[in-house]
Amino acid sequence: MMVMQTESWRQREFVRLVEHLRREVFAIFRMAEALSPEAEEFEGRVKAVAAKLKDLSDHCEHHIEDMEPAEEEDEEPPIAEELIGKAYEKCLAARDFSVAFLQRTFSLGYFSAGRLFEELKERYHLKRMYLVGDVLCKGI
Repeated sequence: MMVMQTESWRQREFVRLVEHLRREVFAIFRMAEALSPEAEEFEGRVKAVAAKLKDLSDHCEHHIEDMEPAEEEDEEPPIAEELIGKAYEKCLAARDFSVAFLQRTFSLGYFSAGRLFEELKERYHLKRMYLVGDVLCKGI
């Protein structure tokens, strides 16, 4: 249904664009007909007609570009299983479950380290992560 609505919308937009073109081209045609080599400022008027045509062309190009469907962003690649396992082991050994620790240890950017941190929380069902002695406490 959504594809049909999108196509219907695109069709209506193209119809509107054609109607706009007809009006503008007719107006430009009338301007061109009124041109006479004997008229005052002949060159200026010819340039004005050419500028109107260029503006119309640019408007149509941009309008058509705006109607093109947006490219879907690629989904982020999943985090490698071995990285998740190593991160869990290192965090456990260092008693530091933080994004900053993951950034330093694995040379990751903030966003990547944050994704890894969230994956660790989800995978190991960690809510509040802190260590008491040698025991990882999974708080509620």
